[in-house]
Amino acid sequence: MPDMFGRETVFGGAMAAESTFLKFASVEGLSDMSTGLLIQQLQIQYAQNITRLYALEDSKVYFVAGRTEGQFTIQNVVGPSDFIGPFLKAYADVCKDRKAFQLTFAAGCGKSAAAGLGSNGIIELQSPVISSFGLQMQAGNMVIATTLQGMFTALNM
Repeated sequence: MPDMFGRETVFGGAMAAESTFLKFASVEGLSDMSTGLLIQQLQIQYAQNITRLYALEDSKVYFVAGRTEGQFTIQNVVGPSDFIGPFLKAYADVCKDRKAFQLTFAAGCGKSAAAGLGSNGIIELQSPVISSFGLQMQAGNMVIATTLQGMFTALNM
């Protein structure tokens, strides 16, 4: 039913921050990647290179699809889990045959979302490799944080 301004708003659902989580699939050397990672930020970018071509003989435009490429950045606080060592061992060597890693995420409200039974999905990064490692620390709080940057060849959802 429209409101007094003639607008109709439909509630689309809700989610609670404490019910949203991000979990890595297992990495060799770590039994449970979901414990103690203290990830503060994750950014994934995936793109395809497209070249636009114009023909001189007519007004047609052509798109030529090139190769895909992806980048990721993970920022985490060094905490109770030994995440960095096994993760670097598994994904830092460009010559090593490495498995894709999966990110499982869920969002929603209540216990079902927290247990991973709510709205969830999996993002899989193919042939990931770490290209950069950074370490930050501040004197005020003595928190040690790392930044890992990397690249991958394909993204599956």
